Amino acid sequence: MVLRAFRGGTERPDVCRCANGAPESKGEPRIELWECSLMKNKSSRRFAFTLIELLVVIAIIALLISILLPALSAARNSAKFVRSQTNTKALSELGQILAGEEHLPSSSYIGVNRLAVRPIGVVHPQSAGGESDWIGLGAWDWGGGAGTDPDYNETGDHAPETRPLTREQSGSGTSASANTDVTIFHAPTDEGHVANPNYQDPHPDATQSMFLSKGTSYQGEFVWFGAGEAALRFGSFMRPVSLMPDASETTLYTEARFGQAYISSQEFVDGGAFGGTAVDVSGWYGKIGEFAVGFADGHAAKIKIRKTGTMYPIDGFDTERYPNANVMARGAEWRVDCFPAPWVQETFVGNP
Repeated sequence: MVLRAFRGGTERPDVCRCANGAPESKGEPRIELWECSLMKNKSSRRFAFTLIELLVVIAIIALLISILLPALSAARNSAKFVRSQTNTKALSELGQILAGEEHLPSSSYIGVNRLAVRPIGVVHPQSAGGESDWIGLGAWDWGGGAGTDPDYNETGDHAPETRPLTREQSGSGTSASANTDVTIFHAPTDEGHVANPNYQDPHPDATQSMFLSKGTSYQGEFVWFGAGEAALRFGSFMRPVSLMPDASETTLYTEARFGQAYISSQEFVDGGAFGGTAVDVSGWYGKIGEFAVGFADGHAAKIKIRKTGTMYPIDGFDTERYPNANVMARGAEWRVDCFPAPWVQETFVGNP
């Protein structure tokens, strides 16, 4: 092995007896073989990790992942919620457009809806021409694609071509084809109804996805009360905006679990509804009691409903004129009902 040493400030090559066995020069600095090997070993160890160092690095990476993953998941859920809220806004605006195109005689829905047999048909039977613009419809019949529920598949009573907002979305206003874009009816994280003691859709697919079951993730007016052979509707069902006390507070289209949370609140249960139990209902985006809702004036917002404390009962109504007012409740800035406006009587008893 050739080394370089200094003598008198002059650099000259010298040879030590190293691995190659070459003779050493007398009187010159000498590096023994074991010294050369030691230096070589020290140099090679400089870039190696010990097992402890490696484990520390792995632990730090695992800690960072555990911190970042929940934040990333929350960000994804937040983005999906915004998309769902955008859908409800678009649907509410579409409802306003439809209200300007189809009409209902005021005399036929104030008190008794004489036109209604069932809310189906290419032209909605309850909007057969008249003077007052209506905006809301029933729970699932208002719009969406084909679902697996027999009432909402391609040949069911509420097939896509019978749904007014689906026809409006198609651009024709009179029919809906298989090519109609139904994206706005689909919430990005539609996990269907949660198991609930007060209200749960009976169709098996409804616990997986309401879009799968009904062709839409969003629900129209879902509260009605039986009155003989008719149903009394107190919300947006077939009601023009002009007969809503406050369209900016009146819910029009909501994520499906909103209805479950509403009737599972202590304020609703205390009114005697279903003899149920107050429970919290989780939203589709990782938060308890948070739902995207579209309003009758065309805007959308987040609504929070917990099993207690986020709603208040409605008092002061004539229970003979409003026989079920005792089970109605409102939030601080929203309402499902249109009290004290007159109810709408639907001659077909049910919740389409």
